[in-house]
Order: sequence, then C-alpha cells, then structure tokens
Amino acid sequence: MTAEKEVLDWLCEEDNPSVRYFTLKDLLGKGEQDAEVEEARRQIMLEGMIPKILSKLNEDGHYVDEAVIKKYGKVMADFGYLPKYRGTIWQLILFAELGANSKDRRVHKTCEYVLNNSYTEKGLFTILGADYLAPCFHGNMVYAFLKLGYADDERVRKALRVLVRHQRFDDGDFKTPKDWPFLGRKDRCSGAHSCYAGCSKGLKAVSTLPKNEWNDEVRDYAKRGSDYFLIHHVYKSSHDPSKLLHSQIDRITFPNFIYSDFLEILDILLDLGIKDVRTNDAVELLKSKRKENGRWLLERDVSSMHVKIETKGRESKWATYRALNALRKWKEL
Repeated sequence: MTAEKEVLDWLCEEDNPSVRYFTLKDLLGKGEQDAEVEEARRQIMLEGMIPKILSKLNEDGHYVDEAVIKKYGKVMADFGYLPKYRGTIWQLILFAELGANSKDRRVHKTCEYVLNNSYTEKGLFTILGADYLAPCFHGNMVYAFLKLGYADDERVRKALRVLVRHQRFDDGDFKTPKDWPFLGRKDRCSGAHSCYAGCSKGLKAVSTLPKNEWNDEVRDYAKRGSDYFLIHHVYKSSHDPSKLLHSQIDRITFPNFIYSDFLEILDILLDLGIKDVRTNDAVELLKSKRKENGRWLLERDVSSMHVKIETKGRESKWATYRALNALRKWKEL
C-alpha cells in the first residue's frame, strides 16, 4: 500500500463523515450520484459533528440556553452572534463547512432564524443590530447561505450586492466615508488598511458563487480581492514581507470562523482560478508542514464551541484533506 493510498484510506474512515464525503468527491473524483458519496453525505446528518450541534437546537431555531439569555439578555442572544462560538450564526457557518444537508428541516429552521434576526431590509447581516458593514461577519453569512442552498433567495442576493459594492481592498490609503454602510473615523472594520479577515471572508463568499452567475460587479470584486492577497503573497505584510499579515495566519486552523489561515486564503485564490508566482510561498509553506506519514497537524483551533472537532497539535483529517485538496487544485491549474 502506497503512502498516498494510506492517507486517503485514513481520510475515508467512517468516523468523520464530512471529511469522508469531501475526500471521495474532491480527492478521489467520485460523482455526487456515486453510492459511496451518497452514503457519506447521508451519514453527515446522522453521525459526527452535525447531529451533536443539532441536538442543541431550540424550538424557535436558535442555539442558546437560558444561562446565555440571562447573561446577555434576550435581544442580544436573538441576534445569534453571542456567545462566540456558541451563538446561532456560528452553527450556520459550521453547517456550511461540514457539508450539512440544506434540505434538512432543522438546518432550514436555523437559516430562517438568522434571516429573521440578523438581517436587515438594506441587505446587511448585522452584528447585534449595528447598522454598518462588518465585512468578516457579512461575508461569512453570504458564504454560508450560498453553500446552504440560498443562492436564489432575494435576501441573500441583496446581501451579495451589498458585499461586492461596499467591501474595501485597500492597502493603507483609504479614508473611511461617513455614509452607509461605513462609520467614518469610528469604523474600525474599514480603516486605512482593509481588514484581511473581512477581505478573505467576502472573497470566499464570491468564490462559492458559480462563475456563470457572475456579473461585471462580481468580476471586478473578485479581481480587486485577488490582487489584494497577491500583493500580500497570500499571508505576508505587503509593506514588510518578513512579517505576517496577521498573527498565527501561518498556522493551519479549523474551523476558520473569523481569521483565515494561509491555507484558506490560498484555497480561495485557487477556486478563483488563480495560480500566480506570488502564491508559491504559501504552497511551499503548506508542503513543508506535511509529516513523514503524509498527514498534516492541526496547529490552531477554536475553543468554546458546542462540539470539539479536533485537537490542536495532533494529526488532523480536516487539515490533511484541506491541504491535499489545495495542492490538487494548484497542480490542475
């Protein structure tokens, strides 16, 4: 048995149906109608992380208990952002990342809850009712809804339009306007240098949209977003390449709720069809992290979730799948 086959067999074990599903489809090239793929997709809703999250679902569609409501108040709890990462909106992101079935009644209920409580008529996904653009949050929500089958929902389409029209990709020379959806000098999400987290989450959302649905605005957005990360060589400071764009961006992480790791950004660029010499450092960094047995470690994790997905410092099926899939895309471009 070759080392590569051993790794793929490990990823296809039944203890992680999400990784099994994505491995069968993306790394082994099996179609959605393949019996193994269909069974893995079915198991996602029966075993592993998704059922554990869904077990926390309340009747009205949120994921907080009485203790949380007592601490933050019902209004704050209803927005779904608090507490990190146990509030409702974080579960929606996990559903998208883990391949949840969007037709499942409970998943649909969660989606509608977020739209009813964290979305405004202006097309803005809002943190705690604030009427300004928080790019990382807004981008995450657009991404999650696109992945969960809401691409034709006018509310999500409107949110996508807000994203591509107002998300900034500036590298230190932007003066934040006072008109909606910005806050002028008080706007720490859209300062002189655009927040890389907002840039990556918005670009991730657009990369999820099929290219036959792109219009000129989306194409321009994708170009500006890609250029932003290319001048940063994916994960470095554009003004001093010896420094990181953000602390710990060079550590493989899952899930990447707010702060993308270098692998997520590389993967987004590859999904956009970009193979540029300025991505080479990220590719080499990814290769350098591979262990002798062909696997990758989880180098950073997220605490305070309803479920523990994997353990920091140990061999990771999510890190290994994500790494192999990115390298596959890179080779195929």
